[in-house]
Order: sequence, then structure tokens, then C-alpha cells
Amino acid sequence: MRVAILTNNANSYPRPMGLGLQRMLAKGDIDSDVITDGWDRIQRPPENSLSSFKDIITLKPFRTVINERRKAQFLKKLADYDVIVVVSHMPAAYMRYFLDDEVVRDALAGRPLLLYDLVYLPTRGGWTEALQKGDSSLGIPEGGHWGIDRYDWHLCVSVVSEFALPKEPQPCNIIGLDIDDGTLFPEQDEFRALIDFERPEFAVERRIQIEALERAEIPYTELKGSYTIAEIRAIYRKSAVYFIAFRESFGLPICEVQTCGGLIATPYSNWVPSHWLKEDLHIPGPGRLGANFLIYDNDVNKLTEMLQKAKAEWNAQIVRQSFFKEYPHYFSGDIEALKQAIDCALTQPNRPGSNQAKVIA
Repeated sequence: MRVAILTNNANSYPRPMGLGLQRMLAKGDIDSDVITDGWDRIQRPPENSLSSFKDIITLKPFRTVINERRKAQFLKKLADYDVIVVVSHMPAAYMRYFLDDEVVRDALAGRPLLLYDLVYLPTRGGWTEALQKGDSSLGIPEGGHWGIDRYDWHLCVSVVSEFALPKEPQPCNIIGLDIDDGTLFPEQDEFRALIDFERPEFAVERRIQIEALERAEIPYTELKGSYTIAEIRAIYRKSAVYFIAFRESFGLPICEVQTCGGLIATPYSNWVPSHWLKEDLHIPGPGRLGANFLIYDNDVNKLTEMLQKAKAEWNAQIVRQSFFKEYPHYFSGDIEALKQAIDCALTQPNRPGSNQAKVIA
């Protein structure tokens, strides 16, 4: 069996997720290739490729034709694989432009198309309706997009949030993450904090973080600009506590920092809902966070005390081991769940209109 893993080449979550998926598949004796320009090769062409006279007299139409020819060539090569996995994130993975559905499905007839996402759309509240009807506040100005039936099966890192997982069987397996590539380990020489990229709409929360750090006399680094994956992970290895800047849909750095022995500080528990530990996924509401999380209710005095205590007691190896114990599937993934998902996708397809049985691990 051969699996194609389609990502992009940006310094963000898709590439490390795709490489981690490749490592998981290798542990299951399944061959795979990570194609880092895969997104570009499967996207739908612009709906108005000749939208103006300027377009007509420029090379834009010719570029469109060339791109479509390249897509056809790419899909022909992709047909040599048994399973296709797209690594992407909602809502983009469900938008019309993201995938040229009819062309891709026609070229890959009989081959299941899977989505590997950080989360699972049905446990994300109103996003499904927003994709259908549009919601400008969520960055979806118009509706008419896809739901989960766009893909034959779903691989998810987490399905946890305030919203319950539907009780009926779902076309989804929870496989976690494999970030164990040898670059994540403690390398701290002091108790230094790391503050995530600034979000202007959460300036109050950021000011409290900085004030508490200065009161506790803890040095800190603020993330600014851009970093390669190697550069950002070098920073993670030097960090003893990492501050969340806003509500994360999942937060890959939350896992990476803990693997490096760093604590996670958040003003509110519901800023990291995908990291809740819930015994029953079918019950709505919050869950508890692991031992490495500092939840300070956006209170500068409480945070100052917590930081002083953490500085006195912190041990990178203990933090690292706590992470492995509480979130093992966020470090090396769940190989059996992955193999089950591929088997389900091959034998029980969830293609649009299908009424085949579905399972979830």
C-alpha cells in the first residue's frame, strides 16, 4: 500500500503534521510520500478567471491553462497511490476553492480521499452552518461550501471542545500527532518565559502577562516576525513557560513546548479546549487540563504567585514526563487508530451520498 500526503511548504502546522503522519505510517509498515506543494496542485481555478478586460489581454488565461495541465499531470501521478491524505484545517479545508472536487474525484476514482485536521468540524459549534450559509464574523462572507462529506474519512488530532461529539457513528478516527522527530527536548539554562505573537484584540491579557513576569523577575521572549520551524523549536527548547495569546483551535506549539519541558500558561481554560481531558466525549461542556497548565483567570496577582511558585519548583524533565503520561497521543500518535482509519476508508467509503457504516476510534 502507498499513501500520498498532501501539505504545503509554509513554516506552519501542515508540514510537521504531514511528516509526523509519514512516521506513523512507517511504524505501521505503510509506505508514504509527503508532497509539500500538494495544496497548490488540487485547488479549484479562480471562478472568474477572465473577470476584466485587463485579464483578457494579459497572460492570466494562459497561466490558468498551464496550471490546469500541471494539475492533470499531478493527478495522473497521484493515481498511483492507494490512499490520498490532505493535511489541512477547518474552515479552509471545506471551502470551495480549496479542492477541485469533480476533477480530483474523477482522476482518483476508487481511491479514498482523507482529511487530516487538528480538530473535527462537527465538534466546533456553528462552523458547519457558517460554511453552509456564510458568516462574515468568521471570515466566511458567503455560504455554499462543503461539510464533512467532502472527504471519505477524517483523521483528527483532537475532537474535544465545549461541544459534544455526536453519538451516532462518525467517519472519523482520533490519531493524535507524531512530533517525535528528535528536535524537541529541554535545553533551558534559566527559567525564561515565552510570549506568543501579539494579538491586538487581546492587549489586556498580554499586558497582564508582561506585568506578572516583571513582578516575578522572570526574563521573557516575545515572538515577533517569522521563524522557520527549526528556529522556533530552538526557542521552545529554551523556554520554561509559554503564554497563550488568544483562543487556540488546537495549538501545536502547546504540545511542542511541553515536549521541551515548558509549562503552558493561559488566562482562561477555554482558550485551549482541544487540550481538555474528557472521559466522555459525548457530553458537552468543559474538561480538565493536564498538570502542566497554569490557569490564572487573567488575574495579575494570581499569575505572579503562580509564576513564583513555578520558578521555584520547575523541573523540565518532570514537565516532559507529565506530558507523555497525560497526552501520549500528542507525541507519537496512535498507530492502531490510523491503521483502522485507512482500513475503514478503503472498505467503508463515506463519499457524498453514501450510506455505508462509519466508525470512530
